[in-house]
Amino acid sequence: MANTLPKPNTLQKIAPILITILIAGTAGYALGRSTNGLEARVAASGAALAGQAGCSGLATDTWSVAATRELTIEAHAVGQDCANALALLIVRDGPRVLFHSTFDAANVFSLREAAEGTEDMNIALAKWIDPGEVRTSASLPPFSETADQPNAPEFPFYLAEDMDQATYEAIRAAGAPLWCYVQGNESEACLILEEDSLSDVGYQIFPG
Repeated sequence: MANTLPKPNTLQKIAPILITILIAGTAGYALGRSTNGLEARVAASGAALAGQAGCSGLATDTWSVAATRELTIEAHAVGQDCANALALLIVRDGPRVLFHSTFDAANVFSLREAAEGTEDMNIALAKWIDPGEVRTSASLPPFSETADQPNAPEFPFYLAEDMDQATYEAIRAAGAPLWCYVQGNESEACLILEEDSLSDVGYQIFPG
Protein backbone atom coordinates (compact mmCIF):
# COMPACT_ATOMS: atom_id res chain seq x y z
CA MET A 1 0.00 0.00 0.00
CA ALA A 2 1.33 3.42 -0.96
CA ASN A 3 2.25 5.83 1.79
CA THR A 4 -0.40 8.50 2.29
CA LEU A 5 -0.67 11.59 4.44
CA PRO A 6 -2.86 11.50 7.52
CA LYS A 7 -6.22 13.26 7.49
CA PRO A 8 -5.88 16.93 6.52
CA ASN A 9 -6.89 18.16 9.97
CA THR A 10 -4.08 16.23 11.65
CA LEU A 11 -1.87 19.31 11.87
CA GLN A 12 0.44 17.71 14.43
CA LYS A 13 1.83 15.47 11.69
CA ILE A 14 2.60 18.40 9.42
CA ALA A 15 4.07 20.68 12.06
CA PRO A 16 7.57 19.09 12.13
CA ILE A 17 8.10 20.14 8.52
CA LEU A 18 7.64 23.76 9.42
CA ILE A 19 9.79 23.59 12.50
CA THR A 20 12.52 21.92 10.42
CA ILE A 21 12.29 24.82 7.96
CA LEU A 22 12.65 27.21 10.88
CA ILE A 23 15.75 25.57 12.29
CA ALA A 24 17.55 25.05 8.98
CA GLY A 25 20.37 27.51 8.46
CA THR A 26 20.38 29.03 11.94
CA ALA A 27 22.10 28.08 15.14
CA GLY A 28 19.18 29.01 17.36
CA TYR A 29 16.50 31.54 18.03
CA ALA A 30 16.08 34.27 20.59
CA LEU A 31 12.30 34.33 20.89
CA GLY A 32 9.85 31.77 19.62
CA ARG A 33 6.23 30.88 19.75
CA SER A 34 4.66 27.62 18.76
CA THR A 35 1.77 25.44 19.76
CA ASN A 36 1.86 22.35 21.94
CA GLY A 37 5.65 22.21 22.26
CA LEU A 38 6.09 21.45 18.57
CA GLU A 39 9.86 22.04 18.60
CA ALA A 40 10.32 18.80 20.50
CA ARG A 41 8.52 16.87 17.78
CA VAL A 42 10.92 17.52 14.93
CA ALA A 43 11.45 14.11 13.38
CA ALA A 44 12.69 12.37 10.25
CA SER A 45 9.09 11.85 9.20
CA GLY A 46 8.88 15.59 8.54
CA ALA A 47 10.96 15.34 5.39
CA ALA A 48 8.79 12.53 4.05
CA LEU A 49 5.64 14.50 4.72
CA ALA A 50 7.13 17.57 3.05
CA GLY A 51 7.68 15.59 -0.13
CA GLN A 52 4.02 14.56 -0.22
CA ALA A 53 2.43 17.88 0.70
CA GLY A 54 -0.17 19.09 -1.78
CA CYS A 55 0.19 22.67 -0.56
CA SER A 56 3.61 24.23 -0.06
CA GLY A 57 3.49 28.03 0.01
CA LEU A 58 6.23 30.59 0.67
CA ALA A 59 6.45 34.37 0.82
CA THR A 60 9.12 36.76 2.07
CA ASP A 61 9.22 40.48 2.73
CA THR A 62 11.38 43.04 4.49
CA TRP A 63 10.53 45.17 7.49
CA SER A 64 12.53 48.41 7.59
CA VAL A 65 13.25 49.11 11.25
CA ALA A 66 15.93 51.77 10.73
CA ALA A 67 17.53 53.71 7.90
CA THR A 68 20.20 51.04 7.49
CA ARG A 69 18.55 48.00 9.02
CA GLU A 70 15.93 45.58 7.72
CA LEU A 71 14.46 42.41 9.19
CA THR A 72 13.22 39.57 7.01
CA ILE A 73 9.68 38.28 7.40
CA GLU A 74 8.91 34.81 6.08
CA ALA A 75 5.64 32.92 5.79
CA HIS A 76 5.46 29.21 4.99
CA ALA A 77 2.40 27.01 4.50
CA VAL A 78 2.40 23.22 4.26
CA GLY A 79 -0.46 20.74 4.17
CA GLN A 80 -2.16 17.97 2.28
CA ASP A 81 -4.16 20.79 0.71
CA CYS A 82 -4.22 24.54 1.19
CA ALA A 83 -7.63 24.53 2.84
CA ASN A 84 -6.10 22.55 5.71
CA ALA A 85 -2.55 23.88 5.73
CA LEU A 86 -0.43 24.81 8.70
CA ALA A 87 1.26 28.20 8.40
CA LEU A 88 4.53 29.29 9.97
CA LEU A 89 5.49 32.93 10.48
CA ILE A 90 9.18 33.79 11.01
CA VAL A 91 11.01 37.08 11.59
CA ARG A 92 14.78 37.00 11.11
CA ASP A 93 17.62 39.41 11.73
CA GLY A 94 20.14 38.04 9.28
CA PRO A 95 20.45 34.32 10.10
CA ARG A 96 19.05 34.74 13.61
CA VAL A 97 15.39 34.02 14.25
CA LEU A 98 13.80 36.67 16.48
CA PHE A 99 10.27 35.30 16.38
CA HIS A 100 8.24 32.39 15.09
CA SER A 101 4.69 31.19 15.46
CA THR A 102 2.52 28.44 13.95
CA PHE A 103 -1.10 28.79 12.84
CA ASP A 104 -3.94 26.76 11.39
CA ALA A 105 -4.32 28.66 8.10
CA ALA A 106 -8.09 28.07 8.08
CA ASN A 107 -8.31 30.15 11.27
CA VAL A 108 -6.33 33.14 9.99
CA PHE A 109 -8.46 35.79 8.27
CA SER A 110 -5.75 36.57 5.71
CA LEU A 111 -5.28 32.92 4.72
CA ARG A 112 -8.61 31.19 5.15
CA GLU A 113 -9.80 31.85 1.59
CA ALA A 114 -6.59 30.55 -0.03
CA ALA A 115 -7.99 27.07 -0.63
CA GLU A 116 -7.50 26.67 -4.38
CA GLY A 117 -3.82 25.73 -4.35
CA THR A 118 -0.26 26.82 -3.77
CA GLU A 119 -0.46 29.81 -6.13
CA ASP A 120 -3.46 31.14 -4.20
CA MET A 121 -1.67 30.51 -0.93
CA ASN A 122 1.50 32.31 -2.06
CA ILE A 123 -0.54 35.42 -2.83
CA ALA A 124 -2.31 35.22 0.53
CA LEU A 125 0.96 34.70 2.41
CA ALA A 126 2.50 37.75 0.72
CA LYS A 127 -0.45 39.92 1.77
CA TRP A 128 -0.35 38.45 5.28
CA ILE A 129 3.22 39.52 5.98
CA ASP A 130 3.26 42.81 4.05
CA PRO A 131 4.54 45.33 6.64
CA GLY A 132 2.79 48.19 4.84
CA GLU A 133 3.62 51.70 5.97
CA VAL A 134 6.33 52.21 8.57
CA ARG A 135 4.82 52.27 12.05
CA THR A 136 6.17 52.85 15.54
CA SER A 137 4.80 52.10 18.98
CA ALA A 138 3.81 55.78 19.21
CA SER A 139 0.90 54.92 16.90
CA LEU A 140 -0.62 52.55 19.47
CA PRO A 141 -3.80 53.84 21.14
CA PRO A 142 -3.45 55.67 24.47
CA PHE A 143 -3.94 53.53 27.54
CA SER A 144 -7.29 55.20 28.22
CA GLU A 145 -8.61 53.70 24.95
CA THR A 146 -7.38 50.14 25.49
CA ALA A 147 -9.65 47.25 26.45
CA ASP A 148 -11.51 47.51 29.77
CA GLN A 149 -10.91 51.27 30.01
CA PRO A 150 -13.75 53.84 30.05
CA ASN A 151 -12.93 55.23 26.60
CA ALA A 152 -12.37 51.88 24.90
CA PRO A 153 -13.92 51.70 21.40
CA GLU A 154 -16.12 48.86 20.18
CA PHE A 155 -13.07 47.00 18.84
CA PRO A 156 -10.32 47.78 21.36
CA PHE A 157 -6.63 47.04 21.70
CA TYR A 158 -5.79 44.43 24.36
CA LEU A 159 -2.50 44.72 26.21
CA ALA A 160 -0.14 41.74 26.31
CA GLU A 161 -0.51 39.51 29.34
CA ASP A 162 0.86 41.02 32.56
CA MET A 163 1.61 44.39 30.92
CA ASP A 164 0.73 47.29 33.20
CA GLN A 165 -0.08 50.90 32.36
CA ALA A 166 3.39 52.25 33.13
CA THR A 167 5.10 49.71 30.87
CA TYR A 168 2.64 50.31 28.05
CA GLU A 169 2.98 54.07 28.21
CA ALA A 170 6.78 53.75 28.23
CA ILE A 171 6.56 51.61 25.08
CA ARG A 172 4.40 54.20 23.34
CA ALA A 173 6.76 56.99 24.36
CA ALA A 174 9.81 55.10 23.04
CA GLY A 175 8.52 55.09 19.45
CA ALA A 176 9.98 51.62 18.78
CA PRO A 177 9.53 49.91 15.40
CA LEU A 178 6.11 48.22 15.35
CA TRP A 179 4.72 45.45 13.15
CA CYS A 180 1.24 43.95 13.42
CA TYR A 181 0.03 40.78 11.72
CA VAL A 182 -3.32 39.01 11.55
CA GLN A 183 -3.29 36.16 14.05
CA GLY A 184 -6.86 34.87 13.78
CA ASN A 185 -10.25 35.63 12.29
CA GLU A 186 -10.86 38.74 14.37
CA SER A 187 -7.56 40.09 15.68
CA GLU A 188 -4.03 41.14 14.80
CA ALA A 189 -1.04 40.84 17.13
CA CYS A 190 1.57 43.57 17.44
CA LEU A 191 5.31 43.23 18.02
CA ILE A 192 7.91 45.87 18.82
CA LEU A 193 11.64 45.72 18.24
CA GLU A 194 13.67 46.52 21.34
CA GLU A 195 17.39 46.43 20.55
CA ASP A 196 17.88 42.85 19.34
CA SER A 197 14.62 41.21 20.39
CA LEU A 198 10.95 41.29 19.49
CA SER A 199 8.32 41.65 22.20
CA ASP A 200 4.55 41.29 22.30
CA VAL A 201 2.65 44.50 22.95
CA GLY A 202 -0.87 43.14 22.58
CA TYR A 203 -3.53 42.60 19.95
CA GLN A 204 -6.13 44.64 18.12
CA ILE A 205 -9.67 43.32 17.62
CA PHE A 206 -11.36 43.89 14.25
CA PRO A 207 -14.75 42.80 12.85
CA GLY A 208 -14.54 39.18 11.68
